Amino acid sequence: RKNILIRDKHCCRYCGKEGTSNTLTLDHVIPRSKGGKFSWQNIVASCLECNAKKGDRTPEGAVMKIIGGDPDRLDMFAYIRCLLSTRLGAVPEWEVFVSS
Repeated sequence: RKNILIRDKHCCRYCGKEGTSNTLTLDHVIPRSKGGKFSWQNIVASCLECNAKKGDRTPEGAVMKIIGGDPDRLDMFAYIRCLLSTRLGAVPEWEVFVSS
């Protein structure tokens, strides 16, 4: 859960709304009831409103799009960069090291 939220920069992948680990949920892009797996490529961060709107449908079935394209597994370098940017992104002196 924590790593998915870091990968998605604590934003809903459907509407872009920022949130916290308390206000965001994890959503299966292809619902488990329709054969979706529990994997990096099938889970995104979602706000409660978008998760409820999508329900037990695919994004296409709910007429929703995933912001930033299909989810993917982070490689180690991208994971560390995302982790540092969420923790140190507000520190101007570190921006040169964490920006992409």
